[in-house]
Amino acid sequence: VSALTAGRVEKIAVRPGATVDAGTVLLELSNPDVQLEALEAERQLAAAEAEAASLRTSLTSGKLQQEAELATVQADAANLTRTAAVIKALDEKGLSSTNEAAQARDQAAAAQARLKANTERLRIASASVREQLEMQNRQVERMRAIAKFQRERVASMKVIAGAPGVLQDLPLELGQWV
Repeated sequence: VSALTAGRVEKIAVRPGATVDAGTVLLELSNPDVQLEALEAERQLAAAEAEAASLRTSLTSGKLQQEAELATVQADAANLTRTAAVIKALDEKGLSSTNEAAQARDQAAAAQARLKANTERLRIASASVREQLEMQNRQVERMRAIAKFQRERVASMKVIAGAPGVLQDLPLELGQWV
C-alpha cells in the first residue's frame, strides 16, 4: 500500500492484526504543499472559466455590433442604389444634370464597396470568435485536468487497503514524514 505523495502521518485508523476490507482507510497523511497546490489549481480553473465567460460575452457583443453595423450599411447601400437609379432615369429624360447622376452613381458604388467590406469583416470576425472560444475552452479543460490531478493527490493522502485481509504491518507513528 502506498500514497501518491509524501506527507506527515496525521491519523492511524487501524493497527496491525486488524481485519480490513478493500477501501478501508488505513491512515491519513497531510502535506500543506499538496493542499496549497490543489487550492491554486482550483483558483486557476475558476479564473479560466471566468475568462471564458467574459471572452464569450465580449466576442458575442462585438459580433452583434458588427451585424448591426452591416444591417445599417446594407440599408444605406440599397437606398443609394435606388437614388442613383432614379437620378439616372431623370438624367435620361433631361431632368437632372450629368454631374448629379455621376455623383449618385459614385455614392452607390462606394456604398456597395462598404457593404462588401463589412460583410467580409463579419465573416472573419465570426470565424475568429469560434477559434478564440475553442482555444479558451481548451485552456479551461487543461485547468480542469490539473485541478482533478491535484484533488486526486490530496485524496491519495488517505491511504486505503487495496484488498480485504488482515493488516500485517504498519511501521509508522503519528507525526512521521513518509
